[in-house]
Amino acid sequence: SKLAVFSLLFLFSLLLSFRLDETIEWSYWVVFFPLWLWKTLAIVGAMTGIAVWCKQPNHSAEDRVLFKSMLISFFFIMDLFAFELMLCANLSGAEIPFRIVFIPLFLISPLGILACIWAFRNERSIEFETLVVINILQYIFLALQLDGIIDWHWVHVFIPLWIVLGMFGLVIIYYIIWSIIYLRSGSMGDEQRKYYVYSSMLATVAWASLLAFQILLSGRLDKRNKFYFSAVLAPLNITLLTIVFSSFGQKGGNPWWFGLKENPWEILLNKCPCLQEYGNVKFTLGWRTSREEQSDDRPQRQKKQQKENLSSIGKCVVAEVKLDMPD
Repeated sequence: SKLAVFSLLFLFSLLLSFRLDETIEWSYWVVFFPLWLWKTLAIVGAMTGIAVWCKQPNHSAEDRVLFKSMLISFFFIMDLFAFELMLCANLSGAEIPFRIVFIPLFLISPLGILACIWAFRNERSIEFETLVVINILQYIFLALQLDGIIDWHWVHVFIPLWIVLGMFGLVIIYYIIWSIIYLRSGSMGDEQRKYYVYSSMLATVAWASLLAFQILLSGRLDKRNKFYFSAVLAPLNITLLTIVFSSFGQKGGNPWWFGLKENPWEILLNKCPCLQEYGNVKFTLGWRTSREEQSDDRPQRQKKQQKENLSSIGKCVVAEVKLDMPD
């Protein structure tokens, strides 16, 4: 889910920067297409999950918690969808007051508190809802500034974001310290050490890029610099790419999205016996030793021909193919 969402956000950020710089003259409805695709995936995934839930009775307690978690996330995504529709309409020429445009975000912020409490009690991780809750004051400042009710410098309008970024900075420093401790610890394996160092590095890059974006954006809106928006949004794009890279290797999200209760690759193997038989291949790469060469009983002419063929490629790598046949 993270890979799909942040990849689409990265594409939207690129299109938006090109549109603001007038490099492209597309309609904002086209520029917002990655966000529409995200919401379409969410709608299809949630409807499929609800249909599978209704079709399969007798669910366990863990399934009920996961299903409720999907419904909460779906509600927040649809609320964000309403905000994006009104924002895109305003950018396209409509004159909707921004106090009305931000109403969906005003509504889900207090509900996000209840969602976070529920997630904490049920040991569920809800990241999107947490971000919505902590930025409620920022939504109010943005709506008042865009409607002209307040006339502050943008660096002051973004005070709530500066506070949030400062808090994230403290968390990252704490995370880096623990990564150094784990790196010097002899009780942990090499893979665990690499994981903590890798995660702390990605988190640092994402936070620093986001801070640079915030500084450039406030300066651009206050007319202290005249950078192109593509340059202003470049640090944000780095942050999104960093999150995309960090999503590789992570466990899957809620299995009730699209009604998938197991790994999709396992489902594919179970549905396609030919893949289960011929796709389950294990390769073992290694160098042929001199003892193996001596024990090779192939004809001398065949071995000589193989050496001549391999000499044009370079070094010799022997691949041992093993098929794990199904029961």
